[in-house]
Amino acid sequence: MNSRVAGRRSGPAPMQPMDANYIALFFIFLFAYGTLALAGFGSTVLILSAASLFMPVPELLSPIIVLNVATIIGLVVVHRREFDFPLVKAIVFPRFLLMFPVGFALYQALKPDFLRLLLALIVIAISLHSLYLARFRPQVTRGPASVFWLYLAGLVHGLFVTGGPFLVYYTSRLNLTKEKFRINLLFIWLALDFVLLIGYAAFGQVSVSQLLLAAKLLPAALIGLVIGDFFQHRIPQSKFLLFIDGLLLLLGGLLLTRFFMR
Repeated sequence: MNSRVAGRRSGPAPMQPMDANYIALFFIFLFAYGTLALAGFGSTVLILSAASLFMPVPELLSPIIVLNVATIIGLVVVHRREFDFPLVKAIVFPRFLLMFPVGFALYQALKPDFLRLLLALIVIAISLHSLYLARFRPQVTRGPASVFWLYLAGLVHGLFVTGGPFLVYYTSRLNLTKEKFRINLLFIWLALDFVLLIGYAAFGQVSVSQLLLAAKLLPAALIGLVIGDFFQHRIPQSKFLLFIDGLLLLLGGLLLTRFFMR
């Protein structure tokens, strides 16, 4: 999930519409964007973990960011009544944004790959803890999470562009409705990806072939978003939190798997 190397390649080789890799990517993107519309997070880790089995991960980063910006904005606009700017501001400013450049600077100076293992283990631990409380101690009310998780999210996002699980963990403790939880997280990812896209373009890290790949995968992303949005309105609030914790556990497992497959 290292975006810093994306610009070192000329972009993915041209992909024919019915080529085996395209078909695999189509269903990976469909599932990932369905999950994104349903939960408000998780698509990038799902895509990169699955697609890394048959193509270089860095070459997918720009297409993913382009698709995120092009598609998430639609969901945010359609469900704009759930958008809460004071909430987003409280989550992102100043803690998350304060630590983001710190993480980026640490990555450039140290290349701390061993921290990927720690990241995966922390995500697995917090998700297991939440699932334990939900399954064996349902009478215990989830208290608000410490702002420590916002600092950690910014730091990790600067290091590996994967701070999402910690931001999700913090936000899931704010007792939001599932609609407000999802749309405000989507707005945060949209804003961050828009900034990343500008940076990628400024440094020449968005090639024509990557834009073509994004265009070919746009139908999969749109279909996934429609399916995920459909089911999001039909899942009960109590089950939604269990789904969030289960998805965090899955993402932690994928991060751990990717660490050992390096």
